[in-house]
Amino acid sequence: MQGKILPLDFPGLEERIYAGFWRRFGAFWLDILITAPIAFGIAYINNIDRLNAIYTLIPSQAFFFAYYIYFVKLWGATPGKLIAKLKIIRKDGMPGYANLKLTP
Repeated sequence: MQGKILPLDFPGLEERIYAGFWRRFGAFWLDILITAPIAFGIAYINNIDRLNAIYTLIPSQAFFFAYYIYFVKLWGATPGKLIAKLKIIRKDGMPGYANLKLTP
């Protein structure tokens, strides 16, 4: 596969691999719609009392870690990308998470 320029064609796949701007833009907004209620909820809880920021720090970080890192490691895309039927891949056709190591 050396020397090929994206979008790549793979035998057995009917569709081209590279998604256009609008499809990726739509997937981005799907991710925003999914995460916005949680982000606004956390912001609302934090504004009630200063001490609540301490209580919501770890759960909010865990949620966004799971959403943007663990989902990509597990399924190769965020939920918004999965709804739009997109996957993250590298230029050589390997999964985008191939070198991602989650263990220390």
